[in-house]
Amino acid sequence: MSSKHQTSQTWILADELEKLLTNKSAERKLQTVIKNAAYIHDLFVKLVTVIEQYDKQGKNIDQQADFSEQLSSFKELIEEKIENSSENVGIISSLENCLAAIIEHYRLIRNNVQTLEDINQKIKEKVQGKRNKNDIGRLIIRAIDEKIPDLISFDPRGLKSEREKSDILKQYYDHFLNYTPLIRELSENIFDNDAEYIFKLENLQAKLLSKNSVNIKDYFLKLKDKILDENRSYSTEVLLRSFVQNPLVHISVSNSSKFYSSQLIQIFEKLITSDYQRCIEPLTTLIYHFDRTIFKHFNLTIFEKNEILDCIFKTLYDKGIELYSNSNGSICRKNFEGKFADFFELILSKKPELLHRLRDLVIDENNSKGTFDLLSNIYGQHIQSLKFNLSNDITIVKHCFNYLYLKSLQYEKLADIPKPSLVARLLFYIHTHDNQMCSHETEKKHEEDLLGLKNVFLQVYNEENCIHLNCLIEILKMFMNIQTYDFRLRTISTAICKLKDTWNPNEKFHIKIQTLREFFNHTNNEKELCLRLVRSFNIHLLNDIFEDKNVVLTKLSEYNPNFKLFLEISNEYENIFHIDRNLTPGFNIPYYLSLQLIHDERYNSTAKNQQILMAVLFKVLNSSSEKDKEEFLRSTNEFNNEFMKLFQSVNQLIEFYNQSDYKDIRHDLQRMSIGYILNGFGRKNDGNLHERNEYVRTIIENMINYKFEHVTKVIDSTKSNTEVFNMFDRIIKRKDDYNFYDWTANTSKLGDKLYFLYCYHQYSKDQFDTWFREINRNITDESYVRIQDHRKSVENDFEENSDALKHLNINYLQHNQVGALALIYDYLAEDSSTSKANLFMKIGTGQGKSLIIAETVRKIVQMSRKSTGPKQKIFVITCSDRLAKMDFENFQRYYTYLDIQSIYCSNDSSIKDFSDADVIYADLNTYFNVLRKYGFNALIKSEPINLPDLNDAILIMDEFDSLVLDYDHIFQVVYRFKLENYNETMRLDHKDDVRKLFHGVFSKEVEQKFETLIDRWCEKLLCEKQEEDAKNDSRMFQDALGNEHTFSSSFLKGLLQGSTANFVHFYLHPLVFYCKFKHIIGFSGSITLNGMDQLKTLFDNKSCLYYEIPPFFGLSNLRNNRTFENQPGIVVKDTHDYLNAIQEEIKRRHSEQPILIFADSFKKSFQEKSDYQCIYEKLIEAKQTYLTNSTIIKIMEETDIHENIHRIGRLGSITLATRIIARGADIKVHKNIKKGLHLLLTYYPERENVYIQMLGRTARQDAKGSYSEITRTPKNFVDVVEVKVDPRKKVYHNVNEYFYKNIPSNFKDQNLAIKWNLFSCLMQQMSDAELDQNDLIKFINSNIFNL
Repeated sequence: MSSKHQTSQTWILADELEKLLTNKSAERKLQTVIKNAAYIHDLFVKLVTVIEQYDKQGKNIDQQADFSEQLSSFKELIEEKIENSSENVGIISSLENCLAAIIEHYRLIRNNVQTLEDINQKIKEKVQGKRNKNDIGRLIIRAIDEKIPDLISFDPRGLKSEREKSDILKQYYDHFLNYTPLIRELSENIFDNDAEYIFKLENLQAKLLSKNSVNIKDYFLKLKDKILDENRSYSTEVLLRSFVQNPLVHISVSNSSKFYSSQLIQIFEKLITSDYQRCIEPLTTLIYHFDRTIFKHFNLTIFEKNEILDCIFKTLYDKGIELYSNSNGSICRKNFEGKFADFFELILSKKPELLHRLRDLVIDENNSKGTFDLLSNIYGQHIQSLKFNLSNDITIVKHCFNYLYLKSLQYEKLADIPKPSLVARLLFYIHTHDNQMCSHETEKKHEEDLLGLKNVFLQVYNEENCIHLNCLIEILKMFMNIQTYDFRLRTISTAICKLKDTWNPNEKFHIKIQTLREFFNHTNNEKELCLRLVRSFNIHLLNDIFEDKNVVLTKLSEYNPNFKLFLEISNEYENIFHIDRNLTPGFNIPYYLSLQLIHDERYNSTAKNQQILMAVLFKVLNSSSEKDKEEFLRSTNEFNNEFMKLFQSVNQLIEFYNQSDYKDIRHDLQRMSIGYILNGFGRKNDGNLHERNEYVRTIIENMINYKFEHVTKVIDSTKSNTEVFNMFDRIIKRKDDYNFYDWTANTSKLGDKLYFLYCYHQYSKDQFDTWFREINRNITDESYVRIQDHRKSVENDFEENSDALKHLNINYLQHNQVGALALIYDYLAEDSSTSKANLFMKIGTGQGKSLIIAETVRKIVQMSRKSTGPKQKIFVITCSDRLAKMDFENFQRYYTYLDIQSIYCSNDSSIKDFSDADVIYADLNTYFNVLRKYGFNALIKSEPINLPDLNDAILIMDEFDSLVLDYDHIFQVVYRFKLENYNETMRLDHKDDVRKLFHGVFSKEVEQKFETLIDRWCEKLLCEKQEEDAKNDSRMFQDALGNEHTFSSSFLKGLLQGSTANFVHFYLHPLVFYCKFKHIIGFSGSITLNGMDQLKTLFDNKSCLYYEIPPFFGLSNLRNNRTFENQPGIVVKDTHDYLNAIQEEIKRRHSEQPILIFADSFKKSFQEKSDYQCIYEKLIEAKQTYLTNSTIIKIMEETDIHENIHRIGRLGSITLATRIIARGADIKVHKNIKKGLHLLLTYYPERENVYIQMLGRTARQDAKGSYSEITRTPKNFVDVVEVKVDPRKKVYHNVNEYFYKNIPSNFKDQNLAIKWNLFSCLMQQMSDAELDQNDLIKFINSNIFNL
């Protein structure tokens, strides 16, 4: 030992401890305090060695004083324990603490002195000893993190050569590449995320390659060996992918391109015999980092090695395009472009046959866009002019790799030419010929021919001729790969020459046709040319190519046997195909599709069925819309999908009528249906293809959505098919003024109309009378006789007005409709004792209620016109704007025929419309809004409005119980008015501030009179503001239909926020409005007898007549058709369980029934999302699993109903709706759905009448239906209490009406609006004792009107 070691106090202490622990006597005494004495002894042996190495490196271990102190303390504790063998807990604890600190210092010193060479040796020992393999992973990581580049080996005198150090590094490279999988085993869970392991490996390798002493070429050689190892690991592939992406590697490859080139050649020669594509693909990255000289040399080399070429050519090309597309910076892209330019030049000069490989095997959808960008930048406008885009197919790019075409890009004499983009496209499409190789003779005169074409072009070039030149280009494009290069060049040159001497536009058009004829005259495959015309939306040009029209039809039939079938059945249906009129651009789509079907086994059918299918195909899918043209030229897949849908629908129609019973009737009805479809779609090609297909499929569905037994029953009863056939003619024939929507809507009535007709013949008047007496037991015999007499009047009126009713396609009244109208006639009779009563009826949905209302209107108007009294106006009030509009539109023609003035009240209606009309269809919200709008204008303009006089008017209420019970959902509406006294500095926190707002509006006398009242109102406003500030709650709420509304902010809050004040300037109350009418006739499908008793109190000055009208199909069916599937329902409070229960119910039902789910869209304060939103999200999730083939429909607004009503009843439809659809939505369910529509109620509405209306969406028109209930809360409807008009609100309503009707003409008062609004607010603050209608009117006259 050297003197230096002898003087190291730390070393001396370590040495003494090592010897002390070797002593056998001491070892026995220490057993109780040192658990693993052998380990501790081994530790100090290693520690002595490590300190020696530390000293050899010229470092002074004694400088780490704390370490020396720990060793000294440990020694003292050991010696104390040896001298005193008694147990001492304190000594044991101190020993453990010292020992832990010594172990930590040992590791630090060891790591400090350990070299890469040492690590290599340790790895070797552990591999040979097959133990502690986890340590190998740690050593590999330690080497990179701590040893390279400064601790390669221990060489204090600098005796080791660079080669020796390099060998140490190479040995480590081996260890790194061989044992990196052991790094994964350091994870707590070796099955952890693969991405984390990959990231760790990539990071380690990147660190290694970034070290100064690391030679990337040496590392690559080691990596190469691992790549070629048949047993290479997954980790090797990970490292290879990371290696080729490393920028330092790219620099190395660029600087040593020759080295890497030779190595890659060797690798590829070895890999071609095995499936090593996962290695080949990343290795090709390196090739694009060669310098240009070596890049060319490398490609020349592989061009001569066919096996390598076959193995890597496409991979090499794909990788280059990928790198080019992802490259950033102009220098980088220019570098790639230069190499690819060399690459293409090498192919042209050395191996031109590779162009065919590029064209046919290499270019695909993944690389075509990048290839086009590359070629555009290499060859400029020659390629850019081709206008490739992602929606095109890849044909353009493929044809760029044409030998003669690429040669033409090198001809400098073709560069100087006007309109270069046009010439570029012309040259390109001339070269898209069918012979891939060319003769030596052609190549020799190629440049000369193109120069000749240039000269011809220069002679004819002008802006007008550009149009015709583009047409010629389109022909060449259309006929790509057809005819030889020589033929294409000659044909186009001839056509261009003719432009020189032709000035007539029609003759120039003939040049285009003559060019097409040239192709047709020199081909053995006319069918292919025809198909090309079809694909390019040019089939109509056959009209001009062949002068004989019969030849055109013959050729079209020869090319396409399905077109021949279409011609045959068209002639049979007298729907003749006229070549001049029908061979339009839109004809391309059905012709192409039908051609594709010839060899498609899915569409094989009998000859007759195939004829029908083709007839419908050619008529329906004949569309000339620009959208369809673009879609067709881009891709035909969408059209194939559309046809599949059409095929299924037509098959359903054919199968429906191809039954064994009543063959003659079925044949005739099928023939009628097909004829109507062909005629209906044979008109102008309106609508795009998708719309036309949707319409025809719905129309076909409507045409067969009836029970055939209804047809046979009517025919058997009448001994004739006339009625049925006439009905088909009225319902499913497209009328001249019908658009597709109108036609579809009309055909949807077929099933109901046939069922009505069936019931008319199936059930007698006597049966109806029995049902009527059964449910109206309180009717007297006298009344019954009187009503029977009125039945005859109803029938006579119906006969008299039959011409008008034909506008509604109505030939019969059902017995229940006649009975209901007889009751109304009796009620309206002048000598009737019911003149001071109101009339109410319960009649179910789908029972012809709208017609009963229309006939009631007609009767009232005609009676009014015959009387000497004032003209009676009629209001038909419905529950929603949608229903009002629908009923108005359905009966508008009828009223017009009878000279009855009808209007639909929309938000755009005028007060004058109401004055002129006999009947007004409206929902009350809209009607009130119109009055408010005119009231606002009246305040601004100071002029009166002519409100309709209701005292002699008649009110017809559709769903009267809802209109009355939901009156509180018809809200007052605020308008904003400017207050002249307000300025933005006002805080409005005190009563005096509020009073200032209205100072001077009225005289001092008036202000003194209302002093106390004004104070009360101001205090109320301040209180409202304070409450709103404190709560800051959402002001959103829902009405009875599920529509969302927002409460306005408080008066003062709104003023502070918007500088204008909120006023209810026109107070209107529904119940007061209803009570103003002379007579009320109400209808409801959901009223109960108990509910009727509660509603009677509204009309305390009149009695109420109430009848129930039985359905036209009888009472027993009504009771049995609707099934409660999970009676008494399920209540689930937990959200997760609630949604799961709904999901399970949908799973049980969706394959057999369409489902309509009623869900609450209002989000409660405790909810993050509404139930509606939660259920919708579950349905969308289910689209990925069990609802893959289902259609999810959302209904939240009136417009949603209009757009989707025809889809809700289809099998496969899952409709999620608010209660907005509960009223008046007539959902058609296909007759083949035996169980009908299934309702799923996921909540209960507040009122039972709404619940009944929900249930009314299923089991309609004597059809089957079912429902289930899965809710969060039990059923607990709000009790219907007696409905009465609030006397205060009656005064508000009446005073408001008086004010607006009596504003003096030419009244000039700028403060009118503020006066009225202030007075209106004060009126509502009055006590009952103060609120006197007469006094209020007097005040208006004297203090507002100044009368």
